Amino acid sequence: MKIVKLENVTYNAPYARNAMASNRNCGVILKAEDVVSVKNVTFTVAGTPGDDQNVAPAAQRYNAIEICLNNGSKVYRPRKIDIENVRIEGQISNNGILIFDCADGAVINIKNCYFNKVSNAIRFSNYSMSKNVTINIEDCVINQWESRPAYDGWQGFLLLEDYTTGHTILTDLAKCFGKETGLVINIKNLLLPNGEYLTQDMIPSCIALQQDHSNIVINACVDNADGDPHTIEEFGGIDSFPTINVTPKKN
Repeated sequence: MKIVKLENVTYNAPYARNAMASNRNCGVILKAEDVVSVKNVTFTVAGTPGDDQNVAPAAQRYNAIEICLNNGSKVYRPRKIDIENVRIEGQISNNGILIFDCADGAVINIKNCYFNKVSNAIRFSNYSMSKNVTINIEDCVINQWESRPAYDGWQGFLLLEDYTTGHTILTDLAKCFGKETGLVINIKNLLLPNGEYLTQDMIPSCIALQQDHSNIVINACVDNADGDPHTIEEFGGIDSFPTINVTPKKN
């Protein structure tokens, strides 16, 4: 079994977005065939991003952690991803943690993580259109999600966005994230920017596509896919979204 671990690290230095650099858009890239483990990792304050994500100031941070970015000949599809006690204390102009791919039946655990200022805390792309994936989110806090007027529509904690680079099979969002894939998202004790904990009865009103949104927790959007819907109704209605189970914080 092959395990890649990132543990007990604090990142203080800034890094700029540079699609031509070896680290591309992020601070850390992790790839593993079996297990990825990220624990006790902190990104401290490091400058303020500008309004244009593609022209990065010297202190800008675009993404923090990218997992299994399959931009080469080898495709990495771990069966388990454990992320615990990751703290983004500064400002990220895009996403905190990006999970691009995983195996059929994979389990992704995201626990006790803090996101200060991000566009989205988590992005899941499902490059391989894997089936029966479970995402467990527990005891996480997002202080502020996307607020810049130029990027209105990107708000949300969890971004379901199709793969961007080098994907030769362009498909629709339903085949990546729809209920037919068997994707299950379990959320427990998620504290939102408005100071409220997510509850199950909020779900119908806090899921949306990028083009049909308000302040939403789970955001599905188009990046490189073909023929995608532009409204909830075109997607197939709220029942076409993956299964989402919410356990509220106990008083």
